[in-house]
Amino acid sequence: MASLKQFLTLFDLAEAANYPEISEYLDCIKQSSFELNDWLTQGLQQVLGDDPRLGIMLHPAVVLAVTQFAVARHTQIKQSTLEPITLPSFSSLKEMEAVRLNEPHHKLLSQLINPDFDFSQLNAVDWGEHDGTNYTAVTHPAPISTQSSAVTQVTYGMPVLKRLAFSLISRGQVKFLRKLPALPQAKRHAVLREQWFASLDKTGRSHDELALALYVVLTAPCYMAEYAAQALVNARYFNQKLNALATGPEMIRKPEIAALIADVKYTEKPIFGIQHGGNAGQIDPRWNEIAEECFVSHFGTWGYTIAEHDEVMPNLKLSTVFSKPLSLVSMPSNDKVLVVVQYISNQIQHGFHSPSFTRQTGSVKSALKMIGDACPGYKIHIRSHPLNNKQDLIDNLDLAQYSNIEFVEGSRGTIAEDAKHYQAVLFTTPSGTGHSECLDAGIPFLVVCERNDVWLRPQNQDVYQQLLDSKIWVTSTDQLSEHVAKAFLPSDTSTSSYQTFYQRFVGVSSGYLSRWIAAFAKIQTK
Repeated sequence: MASLKQFLTLFDLAEAANYPEISEYLDCIKQSSFELNDWLTQGLQQVLGDDPRLGIMLHPAVVLAVTQFAVARHTQIKQSTLEPITLPSFSSLKEMEAVRLNEPHHKLLSQLINPDFDFSQLNAVDWGEHDGTNYTAVTHPAPISTQSSAVTQVTYGMPVLKRLAFSLISRGQVKFLRKLPALPQAKRHAVLREQWFASLDKTGRSHDELALALYVVLTAPCYMAEYAAQALVNARYFNQKLNALATGPEMIRKPEIAALIADVKYTEKPIFGIQHGGNAGQIDPRWNEIAEECFVSHFGTWGYTIAEHDEVMPNLKLSTVFSKPLSLVSMPSNDKVLVVVQYISNQIQHGFHSPSFTRQTGSVKSALKMIGDACPGYKIHIRSHPLNNKQDLIDNLDLAQYSNIEFVEGSRGTIAEDAKHYQAVLFTTPSGTGHSECLDAGIPFLVVCERNDVWLRPQNQDVYQQLLDSKIWVTSTDQLSEHVAKAFLPSDTSTSSYQTFYQRFVGVSSGYLSRWIAAFAKIQTK
């Protein structure tokens, strides 16, 4: 098993994005997070009680903290002085994930990685509030039956997923969770956090290990510590009615569901994960994918297999009543090009093995230069990801230098319909939900991106190599100019490559309801 020290040493050997044995590297991340989680859980249990669910619930925060810490340590962004920092309290992993460069928690990291940080002088650390509030200890959970009458579907709002849930409800197979008791507003208790760090056995631990542990203690969402007792009592109540759980990204956004997942995992009931993003399985995994792999016993994917529990399923978002083979439509000849820019995140965890903010913006600027040089006679509309800040993009991408480029508004789920009004659709990244949405509607696209700007999973290198060979994925102005000269009409070779991509990552089926119902029925009987 890879140790935490070995993991931290890797950042001294090579930049993560260029590490030659990336699969070994990711395995090291996973294993070292288990070691760190065991260490932190032992300290937390001394404060809150010997409940094994505490460690299960804490683990995703540890994986996220490892990625955030590694970015700060690897990029060597260090504060020269130790200054008091007021830290906000997090209620969910989503809030913890959203830490951006130069925000309080990033400034904390910049201090902790400084070799001069003195762990015997922690008075500059914001432990939380000293308001006299007593936190509640957790008690070891009483056993519950592993067999009940329903499997739970936790939905995240897609109409097609609701249709699936309602189909299962009509068969008496689902309990549809809508509202779980809410936890109090996040508020860290200084006494608890101080006692947690003090309870850790620090013998033989390096500066980096201590710094990472302190970061987790100060940053972990409150449902993992202050409100753990209440969260786990609620989780146990709902788990008594279940024999399996199906879930999307709720672990990240909803602490009540995260606690329920921990209790279901502890009782060894099946957890069926559902893919919730177009990048999953295609490019380098984000922290939440690594964390999810530690929980799920089955995982429904949109066409890829990596782990043994992956099960290729019809795409819930794109499957329609009528299944159809890929048939490319004719695009209008109107000298208009739609450029779809990916989500450029300034969150520090995106600088891990994913491209950093600087590399992301650099990649898009390079793509826009290729497009601007190859398409001087076209009107170019840029559509950004809904989470991108429009003005930030304009400033960071130097768009003022282009006279034929302008922004257009767009929203989730409309890209395929909007794309029909353009002669060509260009993506500045080789993966994403938008690619699948376009192909499902028969809309051809091009990828404009330098090859070294993205790391692709080895399992899917064949698909992307086809895109490169057929020049659907262009990496130079000359290659893009060839498409312009042909009015962006797809060739026979590119049509074959679209077909391969369609079969791997779109995965539509008229029988999607029966396939998913059968999958849920199968996990109930195991």
